Amino acid sequence: MNVFIPSKGARPYAGAYWEREFKGEARAAAGGWPPSLKGDPGLGEMELSFKPDPDKQPQSLEVGAQARFGRQEGRNAALKLNWEF
Repeated sequence: MNVFIPSKGARPYAGAYWEREFKGEARAAAGGWPPSLKGDPGLGEMELSFKPDPDKQPQSLEVGAQARFGRQEGRNAALKLNWEF
């Protein structure tokens, strides 16, 4: 039986971005987002993936979270189990 060992096959990831609109005048919206991004929108995300032995085992597990702030405020989380064949 194979068990995920976080210290052996763990790979962390963190990311962030921030936007600033300077005197923009958008008149159309896309995908339900407002036409203007005023308010300094941004995003922060973290993910941790586990793969016990990349050469011998086809499975991996990913756990992540994402948060948006500014005019596009929202949060989400994900849990993924991958099986490569």
